[in-house]
Amino acid sequence: MARDDLSAALVQGVYPFVENLYHCLRCNYCVEMRWQERGIQHVCPTLLHHNPAPGYSGKGYLATARALLEGEELPIDSLVERLFNCTTCGNCEEVCPVGLRPAHLVRQVRAAMAAQGLAPAPIAACAANVIEHHNPAGAPNEARNAWAVGLAGIAADAETLYLPGCAASCDAPDEARATVSVLHQAGLPLKLLPADQARCCGAPLGEIGYSAEADAERWQLAAAIERSGCRRIAVSGAECVPSLAGVDVTGGVEVLHAFDLVERAIAENRIDFKPNTHVPRGPIAVLDSCHLSKPSHSVAGAADYPRRIRALLERLGCRTAEAPDQGSYAICCGAAGGMPYMSPLSAARMAEGKLRSFAEVGAVAVITASPLCIAHLRRSQIRGLPEAMGIFQFIETYFRLRPMAR
Repeated sequence: MARDDLSAALVQGVYPFVENLYHCLRCNYCVEMRWQERGIQHVCPTLLHHNPAPGYSGKGYLATARALLEGEELPIDSLVERLFNCTTCGNCEEVCPVGLRPAHLVRQVRAAMAAQGLAPAPIAACAANVIEHHNPAGAPNEARNAWAVGLAGIAADAETLYLPGCAASCDAPDEARATVSVLHQAGLPLKLLPADQARCCGAPLGEIGYSAEADAERWQLAAAIERSGCRRIAVSGAECVPSLAGVDVTGGVEVLHAFDLVERAIAENRIDFKPNTHVPRGPIAVLDSCHLSKPSHSVAGAADYPRRIRALLERLGCRTAEAPDQGSYAICCGAAGGMPYMSPLSAARMAEGKLRSFAEVGAVAVITASPLCIAHLRRSQIRGLPEAMGIFQFIETYFRLRPMAR
């Protein structure tokens, strides 16, 4: 493709954000913001653990897009490397005092790059896995429900459809099993899609710039959901909630994170928890998944999961250890945005940085409601740092579940 044609294609990706490009205050909040009282301790994981150059920041991405729009010639290889080494966590958007959206811009320009065949090889390979095998890991789709074999709580006539998501099905199956077990004891049986109908929700493809392929995957899944007859979906994948919230199924469908269901069961006095003798004797840290904590991640990020998860831990009698960064300003662990595929060593440093920050405040364990984060933290686990667990695995491991009379 001629350079002029390529530049025009990238400008098409930039243009929807043209107002953003001319409103950046260059305040450097997205580069070096710290505000202890608000739980802000650094902002960008890419600057911290991959490359400290400002071109990798939200401000840098806006400046790059403005240069493209104004016709400046930029080295394409460098552009691609910078744009695909963003976790798209959205922390830069959370701290921006004028509401600019550099993470959304990154996704849009990635889509323009991918459409022109510019996606880096590791990113293209990840996309190919989802397109062919319906999960980023490339695991055989026929084995997608292997974690559920022999598990009580799965019922073909259940009214709630459980979609564990790619990360729970392939990389953190213990969290999927624990989710079914806990909800079963709360009197809530779950239905699974047959493996040959299960699909990715499209979120991983959307993050790395394969928008059309993400839509195709999502609509195949929507068709399977409609065939299931269920009007309520419970998911484990934090990234699945916003991805599926826009799915159009005849008659409507309610999309919830599985955590919502256990909250309801407690509120309705359908289940109670008693600690067993093995409960950790130290404070527990909560890793606030970007998808469930940052309003820039749409419906799930705006649903106040950080406070709600800590409230459940308090109800369970656990002490929490709070890192300097938390809630909507929590620094990404490096699990998303294609970072583990694009720059695995940098992604591992991001995970190690999170675990070390929890160790420094005395945490003996780390829990999260995102299987994507669980799997990534475990791959990067270092001896002496807190163990990472899913919230349902934590409940099942350390508490006796007592169904209440109904």
